[in-house]
Amino acid sequence: MTPEQRKSASEARIRSLDIPVNEDLRLLAADDEVQLRSPEEVLQRMIALWAVVGSAMIPGNRYFHRYIVANRYQPWLSARESRFLLKENPGEQQRIQYSWQLEPLYFIGWCAGLIEHIGIPQGSSSLKDIVGLFPKDMAPPERLKAAIRLRPTAEIMDQIDLVYRLDWGVRNLPPTADDSAPVANAGVIQEWHRAANWMIRHKGQDDWDHIEIGA
Repeated sequence: MTPEQRKSASEARIRSLDIPVNEDLRLLAADDEVQLRSPEEVLQRMIALWAVVGSAMIPGNRYFHRYIVANRYQPWLSARESRFLLKENPGEQQRIQYSWQLEPLYFIGWCAGLIEHIGIPQGSSSLKDIVGLFPKDMAPPERLKAAIRLRPTAEIMDQIDLVYRLDWGVRNLPPTADDSAPVANAGVIQEWHRAANWMIRHKGQDDWDHIEIGA
């Protein structure tokens, strides 16, 4: 699929959800111009996200910090992630912030071939189908490493193009007068967009703390 065809397919799907489309958003790179993250990079980022999400969701649990230190995986974490894990008692706002990192972990897990279907999110994601792949003691993450099989570039780019255009659409939805469930969850899509830009090395960015999101 060419970038033009991919753009058209994404826009058609977004319109079918009655979400606004910005036809002026740029084309994404062609498949042969994209350099996806390697399986080793994916493994390292998933472990980093798993550690901060676990710490955020289980207050007072120091297992994730001990695991990273025991295995000398500190280089796998961003500077902000490291500071968060070092804290004995992070505040509620920080825990909420890092609990949201479940969403990029989910998206990267899909790119890694660990999650079968990703769809368009209406609510928060669930890692129940892959949580068993992560370490339960201090041993290296060999089970997760062995399970990673990156999806084809074309399949990943189809989803990334959709997320890119969907992110603009959900942020520009007109306000509604009722309390009906959103057709797509804007917060989740934004975090997927961050993970998508990391997967394709958007603008050559490698620092997880500073991955840009936008048109």
